[in-house]
Amino acid sequence: MLALRESTPDARTATSFAGAIDALLFSGVWVALAAAALTAASFRALAVAPAPSVVALAFLGTLAVYAVDRLRDLDRDGISAPLRSAFVVRNRRLLEAISIASAAAATLSALSAGPRVIAIAASVLVVGLLHRRLKRWSLLQPIYVVSAWLAVAVGLPVAMTNGAAHAGWIAVVLAPPLFANVAAPHARGVAGALAVLGVALAAIAPAPVRPLGAVAVATGVALLGFRATERYALGVLDGALVAGALASLAL
Repeated sequence: MLALRESTPDARTATSFAGAIDALLFSGVWVALAAAALTAASFRALAVAPAPSVVALAFLGTLAVYAVDRLRDLDRDGISAPLRSAFVVRNRRLLEAISIASAAAATLSALSAGPRVIAIAASVLVVGLLHRRLKRWSLLQPIYVVSAWLAVAVGLPVAMTNGAAHAGWIAVVLAPPLFANVAAPHARGVAGALAVLGVALAAIAPAPVRPLGAVAVATGVALLGFRATERYALGVLDGALVAGALASLAL
């Protein structure tokens, strides 16, 4: 009979760290950070200081929508995303609390930002709630997902400005890396081409918009070592959106 081995402090630390990373990825917090970072970067490209209520809305609304989707669609996600689904099953009460709290806080943020922001947030919410049904059509999914992300990351900042310059260019530069993020698990070559397109478009964009090319660059780098795993898609590819947006703020 094999003797039982006590776990070492290093092993316990590694396990705790891995658990924290999984919680960050599978809860929706990481992708919500991407939405908030992209929104702040769009404000910068518009030459406007980021509105805290709108950046908070991007984070909280994204967190609420993704948490609800993961709670509602466990049967199908159990096949396509077994690790995430197992996390949701183990932490269902926590995710329910996160979805309720973040939805309530997002509502307050939207109300404080004004009617134009409320209208955009409401339209994105409808798309998010319909995602469970819409994602059955695989060809349609990239279009409505990227459109919703652009509505948040570009539409919300534009709604807070008067006569926003370069709004169209911001959407044009951000769209390719967002499409690449969605396409990567299914068509890595297409995703790579989209990342290159994003860099090229940023190079010819007006000067205030060019730093957003960092999002496409980060996405391209993430695709170089692409792995068809849940953690890579959620951690590295979504992390590229976070890193690229933060880099654009620093440029």
